[in-house]
Amino acid sequence: MRHLESMRPFGIPLEVEAAEIGKGYSAATSGPAYLAARAALETAWGSEPVWVATGGSIPLVSALGEAVPDAEILLFGTTDGFADIHAPNERVLLDEFEKAVLAEAEFLRRFAGAASQTGDATP
Repeated sequence: MRHLESMRPFGIPLEVEAAEIGKGYSAATSGPAYLAARAALETAWGSEPVWVATGGSIPLVSALGEAVPDAEILLFGTTDGFADIHAPNERVLLDEFEKAVLAEAEFLRRFAGAASQTGDATP
């Protein structure tokens, strides 16, 4: 809150109230699920993926991380910088949606293949 207040431009009103916060989550990104995801995303979009840290404040993500600490948690989304997610005018580009569906299917194929090679449900 102090940071926001210190960054307030001159003359712009700002009111900040403390509210309940959730636990953050930081994923390990070097396991077999992430390797399969990288390859699947590259296949779907035709270029190497760019990784950004988002979704770590979603309460379900930290709850899953606590419940199953060894699980790799990945979130596949269909947004770009102008999607306005959770806003009244939220939108998803059909091309983004199609590529995300392809990426998820390719991820499942690759991850299942890795599991079958190791004989383990968690490659």
